[in-house]
Amino acid sequence: MPATSTNLRLYVVDDAELDERQQQVLDLLVLGVAKVQIARAIGVHRNVIGLWCKRPEFLRELQRRLDERDAMARLRRSHETSRYADRLYKLADSALREAELRPLDRGKQLVVKRWLRLYRALLAMERQEMERQAV
Repeated sequence: MPATSTNLRLYVVDDAELDERQQQVLDLLVLGVAKVQIARAIGVHRNVIGLWCKRPEFLRELQRRLDERDAMARLRRSHETSRYADRLYKLADSALREAELRPLDRGKQLVVKRWLRLYRALLAMERQEMERQAV
């Protein structure tokens, strides 16, 4: 029987455990799906989801999942940044070695050395920031 405003109480679980439908709702909320669409997808009235969203244990689990999603996104960004940073560092190191082999091109050698020093400082700051966020 589909949920209506008269039988909403049937869909509210009183115990602290979240049932399978509530788990599905949490998954979809974390993905950014609208509550109305979620209600249609799982076959409950939209007000039921509103009631679930007021329950402390539901809210705690939703917040935990959102935090986990955000942490994973930060980790992915950090990993991608580190990967690109390592590539840039290797390119700069290669360019510095090449510049050292060509003593006639002293101006370029100085620019590469200066850039490499700045880049190393930036990389160190980035690593410190990642370590700070990990704590």
